Amino acid sequence: MKPRLKVIVFLALLAIPFVIRFAWHTRGSYAIPPTQQPIEITLPEVAYLPASGDPVAGGGLIVIDLNHGNNLAIDELAPLQEALTARGARLAHDDGSASLAGLLRGATAYVTLAPTAPFAFDERDALQRFAQSGGRILLAADPTRSQDPVEEQQFLDLFSLFFAVSAAPAANSLASAFDAAFYDDYLYNITSNAGNYRNVRFDLTDSESPLAAEVGEVVVFAAHSIKGGEPMFTGDANTLSNVRTGETGLSPAVFAADGQALLLGDLTLLTTPYHTIADNDQFLGNLADWLASAVRTHTIADFPYMFDDAVDLVPLADGNLNSALLPFGAGLQDGFSAAGLTLGFAGVISETRDALVVGTFTEIRPIADALTQAGITVTASTSETEDGDEVISGTLDMDGFGVVDLGGLTLYLLAETPETGQTLMIVLADSVEGVIPAMQALVEGSLGDCVEIGQAVLCSDGEGGPPAGGADPEGTPPPDETGGAGSSDARVFIFSDDDGPEGVRTSADDLWFFLISYYDVTVWYASVDGIPTAEDVAGYDVYIIDSGDYAYDYEDFDTFAAFGEIDSGIVFLGDQAFPTFTEDGLAPIVDMEVLESAHPILAGLSPGVLELFPSESGVPSLLPVGETDSSIETLMTRGPESDKAGSRTLVAVEDGSSRYVVGAFAYYRLPFDIQEILILNIVAWLLGNG
Repeated sequence: MKPRLKVIVFLALLAIPFVIRFAWHTRGSYAIPPTQQPIEITLPEVAYLPASGDPVAGGGLIVIDLNHGNNLAIDELAPLQEALTARGARLAHDDGSASLAGLLRGATAYVTLAPTAPFAFDERDALQRFAQSGGRILLAADPTRSQDPVEEQQFLDLFSLFFAVSAAPAANSLASAFDAAFYDDYLYNITSNAGNYRNVRFDLTDSESPLAAEVGEVVVFAAHSIKGGEPMFTGDANTLSNVRTGETGLSPAVFAADGQALLLGDLTLLTTPYHTIADNDQFLGNLADWLASAVRTHTIADFPYMFDDAVDLVPLADGNLNSALLPFGAGLQDGFSAAGLTLGFAGVISETRDALVVGTFTEIRPIADALTQAGITVTASTSETEDGDEVISGTLDMDGFGVVDLGGLTLYLLAETPETGQTLMIVLADSVEGVIPAMQALVEGSLGDCVEIGQAVLCSDGEGGPPAGGADPEGTPPPDETGGAGSSDARVFIFSDDDGPEGVRTSADDLWFFLISYYDVTVWYASVDGIPTAEDVAGYDVYIIDSGDYAYDYEDFDTFAAFGEIDSGIVFLGDQAFPTFTEDGLAPIVDMEVLESAHPILAGLSPGVLELFPSESGVPSLLPVGETDSSIETLMTRGPESDKAGSRTLVAVEDGSSRYVVGAFAYYRLPFDIQEILILNIVAWLLGNG
């Protein structure tokens, strides 16, 4: 065969497989289908309606919280900050470099957005007093602003890296101080929304709140619903919660603390560009008006912000006091200047200018009228010791409080003159040498161990004994009298059994919050940390096993195996607390009755019916069996509105050296003040205190 023919045959054979493959896969030509009509999708119309009207004239100091792990970028605050400064408000940021109580002294409003770290007890107390004195508080939480697991060592595992840790407990550490709480949920509406079922429209036309002025509709974005307080607006019948099944009339905005605190379940509507949706910008403007227009009634703890402008420092004593005040007064002037005030020295009290009056109990003639108006009578005399030192003796009698010995006593009194608007801040000590320490305590705000009675504060160094009776003037018993705390080295282990077949939450975070100020507390989450071993739970003094509103999985006894060798100091809490009592059926519970009992666990609680917050899961609660014996004392029962009324819900068991407590209800459903008293009493009793 000729070479050329050989090449042609070779190429033909080489091509045959490709031809066959092409023919097999290509069966006819592609026909373009006829043009279809495009599908039209109509999104809800959302228009930008800028705020109308002139902003109110403010001028107060607004503290913005950046000290509680706030899950936001500083530029997200721009719309709110710009609205506040446009109203003349001054802004200060709490970065943790100073105490919150100190920052609030001169403030008129406080804003905390998306906190993920809990508020401490002293911060809660400071904010409660702040609201009571007229300060306004904005607390906003958001389902999309979770905790950062990197910041929380207890969540450093693969689970927490892929599943967000809710920040609702952190927000509730403050909200609970105002008898309100954020649900760990989000609201949605599939019929009235702005492009997404979680972007819910709310109609504010019928709201009587000033924050709703000229606002027709706001849109919130994945908002928490809130319990407690007074709702500012509520959703329609189609506004639902992914947790509160079957409930309607849900609200993402409520007023608490007698209208001084606003709780918002959504932060997004205040940020760019979402504040431009619907009437959100008008709502933002109204919110800024509300914050900027706050007016406070200052107390002694707010020193020196109770004064308006120029202030005279007036010594009541002789030249010895004047000499002692001169070096101290220089630093005091700097503090007044930092507060926007001026401080000068004067020999007498002016009839028009504010005054800081300092002296001893023997030199009260110039302030006699102010003492009389405050219901204070001072009987004092002086004598000399063998060393020539002057000693003041006598008593102070105050209406509604009683008689106190002057030895070691300091009186702070804030007095107002209605006719002239003059403010007097009076500081009286039991000696000339005691005036400067008394002034230092006032400046530093270290009056925590003193007794407050109206606009007066009494402090004692113990030389003259405690103030009459040693009790709070309002009759609140000290912590030890409620069985509660006092500091302790006791260790408490809280097991959060949060992986049941049904349920939403436990109360472990709430229990931790109430106990951490008094005890060494460890929280173990079943869903995150797994089931503890006997080694994990060894060495603790009290064990709290809390299943919250989760249904119990009766096939899984491993949950409690680690606690099997512990025969005292255990608390079982939850709708289906187990296994201390065998169950006698399940039924919903809506109220409980506190029984008449002298048991220490009920110290500080009044007998009567408690209405419970709604269940967040709807899981029915355990009915313990009816048998009882002398070792079991029933402390609470189901209330008259609950199924199986009269069935036991809280019992204390003392059998020889063993003590334990069972509560067949979700603890988070109790009123907030009852929660705190009850758990402190329970732990104290289990430790043998009572």
